[in-house]
Amino acid sequence: MRSQRWRARVTFMHPGNLDDEQLAALTQALPGYGILHDNGTDRMRAEMDVDAPSARLACDAAVRALRAAHAQVVGGPVTITGLRVLTAADHERELAYPPALDLVGTAEVAQMLGVSTQRAGELARTNPAFPAPVATLKMGPVWTRASIEAFDRGWERRSGRPPKTA
Repeated sequence: MRSQRWRARVTFMHPGNLDDEQLAALTQALPGYGILHDNGTDRMRAEMDVDAPSARLACDAAVRALRAAHAQVVGGPVTITGLRVLTAADHERELAYPPALDLVGTAEVAQMLGVSTQRAGELARTNPAFPAPVATLKMGPVWTRASIEAFDRGWERRSGRPPKTA
């Protein structure tokens, strides 16, 4: 079987105490075009190029590479929470024609939750369970419809005005 180039995306748990030097060293230790994405949560995403004859072997190579890089730079094991591989050609095609996202702004969030736009904005700012926006534009933050629907399923609504604090 002939080897081909794959783009692997590995999501993993990370300690919140990695400094810029460690992040740079971890990125450099990844094979091919290595890059790290840190979205400010307890998860990071590493993207890298690997050469392998099949998707299964590309997965194995990516996981091995991340584990080795993590052990070298951070020390200790790494907990992997997600993995995705695409051929390099499919990855480029996806970049050229990204899938459409079902995005909503504050007005749509308000309608979905059955609250005013002011209340939707307040929930976004003050409720720790409210999802993070995927982007903030000049018109304001935007979220995925799915993340707001998930929030709505778990949200405990209270009717009436909140009690006054002393």
